[in-house]
Amino acid sequence: MSRKNWNQVIPRSLTESLQLTKDFACATKQLSVPRIADRMGCSTDSLYKYLGGATMPANLLIPFMETCHRVYPIQYMAHSLNMMLVPMPRGRKAEHKELVKLNMFCSSVMGKLLALHSGECSQQEAVDHLTLLIENLAYHRAEASKLQQPELELFV
Repeated sequence: MSRKNWNQVIPRSLTESLQLTKDFACATKQLSVPRIADRMGCSTDSLYKYLGGATMPANLLIPFMETCHRVYPIQYMAHSLNMMLVPMPRGRKAEHKELVKLNMFCSSVMGKLLALHSGECSQQEAVDHLTLLIENLAYHRAEASKLQQPELELFV
């Protein structure tokens, strides 16, 4: 069984984005739904209702994403409005491992483009991967521009 690459997952609906966020917390942070609900300050039944019907109130959305350590709902909302979501740069140097992963992802996106033009890939899949690549490149561009004046890492 192959491991899921959580950095390349693209939610297609609000319900899916909430489920993916919960699944990420369960798979990588060992958080169960009752533990997530406890950290959010709501009941387990309420959280299940919010996840099932995509009716999570806005005031619980940020605590939910902070608890689960993923921003899939905001990413879905930004992409549905034809906008990109780029994390705030802190001015830190990129590690070699990060840059190698970015290079590998760039190569896979180029492969998706070739597959799109040969009819082996769906248009939506290619567009989603291109959007993620552009977001990653924009983040590294912003990091490079702030490299001379890094910020304090108080809230990391």
